Amino acid sequence: MSINRLSSSVIKDDWFFWFFQYEDEWFENNNLSANQMRIFKIFLKDAGLIIDNKFSELAQILKNIGWDSATAWGIILTNLVFNNPQIRWYAENIQGSCTKNHLMNRLIWTEGESKVSAKQIVYMLWKLLEFLPLGRILNFGATQGDTVFRTECHIPDVKVVLYGLYKYAEMNDYYEFTVSYLYSAEQYFTPPQLFKIFRDDFMCIIRGLAAVHQDFIVDKFTHDLDSILLRSNKTSQDVLELLKSQI
Repeated sequence: MSINRLSSSVIKDDWFFWFFQYEDEWFENNNLSANQMRIFKIFLKDAGLIIDNKFSELAQILKNIGWDSATAWGIILTNLVFNNPQIRWYAENIQGSCTKNHLMNRLIWTEGESKVSAKQIVYMLWKLLEFLPLGRILNFGATQGDTVFRTECHIPDVKVVLYGLYKYAEMNDYYEFTVSYLYSAEQYFTPPQLFKIFRDDFMCIIRGLAAVHQDFIVDKFTHDLDSILLRSNKTSQDVLELLKSQI
């Protein structure tokens, strides 16, 4: 099955501006073509911003935080990686720098994409990074000519990392893991790998979260241990409530 969820329609920054400005009303009064709206709704649904084609509670939280902030797009990227195979492929396959041709060949030979589909997938990556806060503000990646670079993300609110840890825990149904495991080669959409956080910085983030949010997370960084324990009675939705409470 193709991972080409977003085709070649360019998702534009102003679409998000009007979506967050007018919420559900915007779907009835906009200048998008039918195909542009179809692609945009896929993106919004996979990001958790609409549910049943309606402005979601998460969308309201991010609107109040600032929809174009690094915090909002850290949450959006986390949801996309878990729900959208195209965005997940970007996270898994671009670890340093890659050229367009390299990515297209990888899509053709490892994913079985057609040349047309591979070109669309790569084209969409360039446009997402160039036009949206995903690249410009969150700093998920940057482009220079025919080369794309993964970069360390800008995460001003570490609760974004906590949200990502809970999403990962809920997917796998286990709530304790080591830092070494989170950095292992197969775990590209754990928060430290997704956001390209250096290991020492990540451990500082965990210590800070454990000090302030003991009801969510415990660190076991003593006696040569590097384990992290998430409270299993909490959820990623509870982390969103933490974000909501600070508005």
